[in-house]
Amino acid sequence: MRSLREIQPTGVIARPDLGFPDLMENFFIRLFYEPRIKELIGWIGIGYRESSSRGWTFRIKGQKGIYCLQYGGSNQGGSVWNHGTFYIQYFPAMDEDVLDSFSIRENILRQDPLFEQLLRERLPEDDPVDSQFIVGKLVLSVDNEEENLFLSLCAPEKWREILRNGLDLPRNNGAVVEAVPMGGIDRDVPAYDLSWPLFDKIILTVAYHFKQHPFLVTLKKRPAQVFEITDKNHCYSRQARDIEELCLSVGFGPVLSNGTDDPRLDWATNFFPTDMSPSSSKLIWTITTQDPDPEKVNPLWWEASSWEETLRTRGTKALGLDYRPPLLVLTGFLGSGKTTLLNKIIEHYSGMHNKFVAVIQNEVGQINVDGKSTDGAIAVSELEDGCVCCTLLGEFRRTVRHICIEYEPDLIIVETTGVADPNNILAELPQLKPFVRFDSIITVVDGPNFKRNIKEYPVATAQIETADLVLLNKVDLMDDQSSASVQKTIETINPRATIFHTINAQIPPGLLFCTRDEIDGSEALQSSALFENSPIERSNMNIHSQKIETVSITLEGCFKEAELIQLLDNLPDSVYRLKGFVNIEGFSTNQLLQYVAGRYELESLPNPVPGSNRLVFIGRQLDEDTLKTSFAHCLRREKRTDLFL
Repeated sequence: MRSLREIQPTGVIARPDLGFPDLMENFFIRLFYEPRIKELIGWIGIGYRESSSRGWTFRIKGQKGIYCLQYGGSNQGGSVWNHGTFYIQYFPAMDEDVLDSFSIRENILRQDPLFEQLLRERLPEDDPVDSQFIVGKLVLSVDNEEENLFLSLCAPEKWREILRNGLDLPRNNGAVVEAVPMGGIDRDVPAYDLSWPLFDKIILTVAYHFKQHPFLVTLKKRPAQVFEITDKNHCYSRQARDIEELCLSVGFGPVLSNGTDDPRLDWATNFFPTDMSPSSSKLIWTITTQDPDPEKVNPLWWEASSWEETLRTRGTKALGLDYRPPLLVLTGFLGSGKTTLLNKIIEHYSGMHNKFVAVIQNEVGQINVDGKSTDGAIAVSELEDGCVCCTLLGEFRRTVRHICIEYEPDLIIVETTGVADPNNILAELPQLKPFVRFDSIITVVDGPNFKRNIKEYPVATAQIETADLVLLNKVDLMDDQSSASVQKTIETINPRATIFHTINAQIPPGLLFCTRDEIDGSEALQSSALFENSPIERSNMNIHSQKIETVSITLEGCFKEAELIQLLDNLPDSVYRLKGFVNIEGFSTNQLLQYVAGRYELESLPNPVPGSNRLVFIGRQLDEDTLKTSFAHCLRREKRTDLFL
């Protein structure tokens, strides 16, 4: 079982009004980079909905309309549990019969031609649909130790509203028609049935991420409330005689040993949700690990935790690590040429390869960006080539999550301001690992002004210290002696970084990073492919004159995982980048290996590439024989016969 902290590293209860919506959001982001699981559960799409509070809209299989989950606040229930409430809204399609059960006001709103635009755009405080179309609520409950999580769906069988004074509507000809008679029903929505499909998919998502089925499920009921509304819009509630409110609570947490009394059962029976005490509600049934009965809900809740292993053994694994976009941090002092490099990267991947690039600009001070304001921390503008640019004025992690949900980019580039210390961004990257694949940090150095910048601005040194790759730019404005002196100083500041001399920031993109499509095809693992379609041919830069080499090796057999990892941990600094396909014992498909500046990842491929182990190295003064011998020592020599079956 995964812990709650693995899914929400920053915790929940210390800052609950951030923690609860962040936790919910993390469940969604993780899943939407796992297409096979997303499809199995039945999610179609997700988008942000920013109004008076944080929220998300969803499309799911089997439902024509759009769901919305809107955060409503937090509270502490007793001394053990903390609760975050989310309101469930359902916006029916125009041709759905259920639309007739919603109120006259909701029907008028739904018929607005701009209705779906209202759901997508950030709205002012007087959001016209903020308190409309509500069908239920979802309560997240987390204990003080953040070891247990309960999700509770609360909704009446019918959400009934009565207009005490009725409602008359004018016609075009000036006549008045009685839309609702005095004391008549204006709203009679099958709320629980509409809330269930969204709740069901959220439970499947949570079970999959926790790698555990629910240890406890309870269903309670009590008389529902009927709402009477006056012509002054005052609302009075009374208990319904023939309508029940249902509360379904689902618990995830450590499974206690057999025979041990579980206090969580008592908590769920008596305190979930916070206003459904035993005196006001009736427990209908309970499902426990010792007394399972999945047919009462969805049996897939008990299977979702093993889907990852099932897909792996079938050879069709398509998990999150395979679909996270690479994230590149681009830094450099003012005037170094990093914006020039950024534009070349965008041109290459967006213009030439039709990839969607998201740029995060870490600006200083107040700015004004034309475009769509998504929240108080982010300003978004559409670039001419179809990419998106976000200006970061607040929390970095939230900005990255927002981009992942809203745009599903192929590549994310973080461009820091010229006076920014990149360590602040690097410190947050470990918590973003579930959503992005950190590739490298590139620092652009202004060669002619290097000595002055280093002397007067300590941040210029910090930018070099953190770099995996340094571009010593504008070498055409320097003589050989000056460029050699600057390179020596950079090597002293950061001996592990690879340094390229550039003119106008020209460099083959394959040396910077690789997108998914560049790696998935076996033909990409050729040394020449690293420099194809690159502006290198149109520049005066000569990679080979700078002693940058590429080495390709092919090996038969299957790697022993522990020995391969030990070798990767000890590769020399002369190897800047390594990428390839490797066969590792214990895995049913071959693995994608990506290594850059001492960091590496092994990921199962959704589309296995049959054949030998193929590796491409990029660096300086590479010894092909030594590399081949070192990796050959990690092989198990027996031929692997079970691969790709």
